[in-house]
Amino acid sequence: MNFFLRLSLIVIIFSLINFCSSNYINDDDESSDPGYESLLKWGLSHNLILTEKIRFIKDKNIKQYIAKNLIPEDDIIMDIPPECMLNINNSLSLLNSKKFRKAYEKYIKLEKLNKDVVIKDGHHAEQAFISYILYIVNKHKHKYEKNNFVKYFSPMFYIFEENLDHLPFFFSSEQMKLFFNTSFGSVFDIMNKYIQDEASTFEKKIFNKTINFEDYLNYRIFTVQKSFEVNKTLNLVPFIDYIKRDFKKINCEFSTNETGHIILKAKTNIFPGEELIMNPFAISNDHRFIFFGDTFEEIKDKVNTFNIPSLIPHYITDKPVDFDINSLGPKSRIDLIEIDFYKQLIFIYKKFAF
Repeated sequence: MNFFLRLSLIVIIFSLINFCSSNYINDDDESSDPGYESLLKWGLSHNLILTEKIRFIKDKNIKQYIAKNLIPEDDIIMDIPPECMLNINNSLSLLNSKKFRKAYEKYIKLEKLNKDVVIKDGHHAEQAFISYILYIVNKHKHKYEKNNFVKYFSPMFYIFEENLDHLPFFFSSEQMKLFFNTSFGSVFDIMNKYIQDEASTFEKKIFNKTINFEDYLNYRIFTVQKSFEVNKTLNLVPFIDYIKRDFKKINCEFSTNETGHIILKAKTNIFPGEELIMNPFAISNDHRFIFFGDTFEEIKDKVNTFNIPSLIPHYITDKPVDFDINSLGPKSRIDLIEIDFYKQLIFIYKKFAF
């Protein structure tokens, strides 16, 4: 086969690929989604770069991107600028409220004073306070509708419209009984208490206003699901949230740069009709099940915490015991993944034994 014939065949094949790519999914087949269309228009007006080679699909509770045309390896799929990210700094700036600024400062001080912390999280104050802001501006929409925070970020609220019934926080008591005597049951109890405590702090020590815990919980879950650390600041980020997460068939990956942009690129050639897939956050399956409702075989051996009571008297003796384990404060619980964890238990067992 001579050179010109080979070249002609390559051109024909490439043309066919492009033809199939452009016709595989007809724009007329795309279902209209006003919420997403508003979000996309908002993003593009705030410097979002989104390739036209993908399309957004919505099927029941599933929202995700699939390839519309051939996406060559290393192609930029999306470039999300800081203007499209919600964080504690721009939230407080747009709210322009001395009350909220003082409340955040007070919350940080209270957190530093709190020695009884089961979960260590450097972004906890940011996540919790953003959750409260989202909760309060959506609860009192009429009051905040003209506030600059709502004016700026209201299209982004579309990403919070999710059905969370598949998460353990919303399981029935009968469903939760299946997990009570497992390691998951312990982790869930800790996480639930963790969020209840922060809500109680807002309610009783910061704002002195009753909180609807279930409504607050929704936004608290969203701050976990949709957060990315960019230049040491926690950001809620739209658009990238519609990339499927899995350890198999990964075809795209993201990075951040010094200017605070999140860049998503094709890791391999992505063909028309293929789902866009990136690595999930490699937290433990317990944590993923609690906050995302899924688990992965690939991280079944990853354990972030195995936190249990330091002592359960009725496991040791069937006699009545006048001993309150909570009187030990932070030492009332122990994390089995800590090195030499047992050394912290010796004095407790001595105290109990004598």
